[in-house]
Amino acid sequence: MFRLFGKGEVQVQAVREIFALQETDERFDVIKQLLSVWNITKVAIGDYEKEDEELAMLVSEEYKKWEEATERRGIEIGQRRLVENLLKVRFGELDEQLAAIIPLVLALPTEEFTPLLLQLPREQLIAHFNHPQG
Repeated sequence: MFRLFGKGEVQVQAVREIFALQETDERFDVIKQLLSVWNITKVAIGDYEKEDEELAMLVSEEYKKWEEATERRGIEIGQRRLVENLLKVRFGELDEQLAAIIPLVLALPTEEFTPLLLQLPREQLIAHFNHPQG
């Protein structure tokens, strides 16, 4: 971690290693956010030298990737909650049969699954996703 305070290739390599951390590492999100804030601060106060350009580009690119992945995860979580809540409102509870079709529902575009969730009776809905018509 202290290599981040180095210069040139030592610093760039340290940043690469941090961005290679697995997303399951609990430090992953916090470290990437801190690196990005640090990068933005260096640019804002004009603390970059010519040799820092590669580092700035690397941090910016990696942060953008992380931000896009985080946004996708957020959308997926939101869609899952929407489907769960629609099923609960329509059918009173989310039992095993209904819970089992959620991943299949989420595989469809929103425009396709919404009418199915709102219109099909419970048994037809379960049958539709357990025995999809080719």
